Amino acid sequence: MQQSRPSFPSRGPMLKSRGKFILTLGSLLFVAVVSNIVMIIIMSSANLPLYFKLQNPFGYLQLFCLFAGPPLGIIAWRMAQTDIKKIGAGTISASASGITRLGRLLGASGTFLSFITALMGLFILFTSVRTAALKDAMTEHLVTLGSNAYQYRHRPAPLRGGGGSYSGYVIPDRLSSDEYGTYTAIVAHRDTLLLKAETVLDMSGTITMAIDSTGRSVGQVKFGGMFDF
Repeated sequence: MQQSRPSFPSRGPMLKSRGKFILTLGSLLFVAVVSNIVMIIIMSSANLPLYFKLQNPFGYLQLFCLFAGPPLGIIAWRMAQTDIKKIGAGTISASASGITRLGRLLGASGTFLSFITALMGLFILFTSVRTAALKDAMTEHLVTLGSNAYQYRHRPAPLRGGGGSYSGYVIPDRLSSDEYGTYTAIVAHRDTLLLKAETVLDMSGTITMAIDSTGRSVGQVKFGGMFDF
């Protein structure tokens, strides 16, 4: 009696499942890249409160796109390349060709775009954090100038003071500039002094602060240029 040969599962369904896995990797990377592009647009035009609200998830997305994105894309691309060769040789069912080729396209393009968008995002993060720190440092320097001007205002005129007025106040040389920018003072009224800070960087930024008779900031501090975000 002739014995029947044991049956083995066909490779077609196995390949189809593998093709779906390749497509899943490519799709995951594609979603990450698109999400990163959208976040970059938002973070580039967002106001300061929104920026700090999204800063942490934006940073995590950059880390994913930089360190996890390229490896996932390369894995998807290499797996797809291997399967496409087998499909061409007829050793694997052609039913998986469509999703395998799509997975290869998403993996190959996602590898490059993931890395590029991550660098763009990290640049935005670095620039924004640096700008915020610069903004705080220069604003603090204006507060120091307000205190200095207040001391001048209450110093008697015979002692080279203002005698109860800001008139004649000039910023001391040691406070007129620092590593961040230059500072000027304009006497708008005997009881009101306008202080202005201007960056010495390639991108210009200004901060304008009004000081009242108590030496404190009054009204809204105005930010311009790179600080206006």
